[in-house]
Amino acid sequence: MTVAECIGAYKEVAQEAFTPKRTKFPASPTGAFSAKALEAAIKKVVRKFCVELECATRRSQGLSTTELCLHSDVGYRDTSCTKTCDP
Repeated sequence: MTVAECIGAYKEVAQEAFTPKRTKFPASPTGAFSAKALEAAIKKVVRKFCVELECATRRSQGLSTTELCLHSDVGYRDTSCTKTCDP
């Protein structure tokens, strides 16, 4: 991912996970945090930028991999890299 893509992904995750949900009027100014929303937003970004050959090829053709990525259950730990996440 480029720096610009990382910044965009960060904004997407923050918006999806930390936007307060209106449960009553007026909404609480403190907002609400949802761990499930955060997890879903992170998984969406991982699918969007999946590095598997099939997904990388789709992206190079201008197609989205967010909904069609079949690698969402693949472990994202690379033993040759120390800065990765492990589900």
